[in-house]
Amino acid sequence: MDRDHLSHFEIIKKGHTATIYRDGDRTLKFYPNAPPGETEHEAKLQRFAADAGLPVPAVYGVRTWDDGASAIEMDYVDGQQLLRPGMCVKYHNHAIAELVNLQVRVHNVDGTGLPSQTDWLRQQVERHLGGAGHVPTREYLLTRIGKLDTGHTALCHGDFHPFNVLFNGERYRIIDWDNAAAGDPLADACQTYLVINEFFGQSAEVYLRLFCRETGARPEDVLAWHPVVAASNLVGQDEKGRAYLMEIIEEQSCKS
Repeated sequence: MDRDHLSHFEIIKKGHTATIYRDGDRTLKFYPNAPPGETEHEAKLQRFAADAGLPVPAVYGVRTWDDGASAIEMDYVDGQQLLRPGMCVKYHNHAIAELVNLQVRVHNVDGTGLPSQTDWLRQQVERHLGGAGHVPTREYLLTRIGKLDTGHTALCHGDFHPFNVLFNGERYRIIDWDNAAAGDPLADACQTYLVINEFFGQSAEVYLRLFCRETGARPEDVLAWHPVVAASNLVGQDEKGRAYLMEIIEEQSCKS
């Protein structure tokens, strides 16, 4: 299929790095400028999750073009994001409980053989705080990662939040597996907390309480990862978003 033919398909979503198209009963996640191998890597991660029995769209392969652009071809998933503005409290809290249940299912899968979560977090810190003016903050975060890294190899989604779980009234589907890795479920949960706190405010505390009740984790152990995951989210942020994340990072570094 020629790349120009994508213009005939319905655009479902347009993000910073990829555009999602619908092609009948299939979805094309199109990367116009992905580095060589990146699309294949994400497809491999999603297949890993599917093979583990998790509710993810089936992957059929990767389409490529002569100019290097590529797209993951997968099942089309109909549904709405798990949390939405205007939901009543009852359904809102039920959705958070389902989010926790799904996340625990992910964490119960052994991720041995996948990329290292802590290696990726170190790379993000060095990438986004690499300037000379960030030396103390960068060193603080890298040291913190070293202290928190206990060698866990659970499957971690890397960006598990209500926007990446779709529900059609009957079944759930977890999407966007490009940051999946083997690592610590508490770091993965902290990423979820960070996103919910930014977009749904006090619901983050509901999520954290339910996650800790379900897993036996302590809230303070989840939040120990807060400045690290904040640093990993600096990419693609506008000025307001970057300021919000830097406030989390600097507040924690000052306490230490």
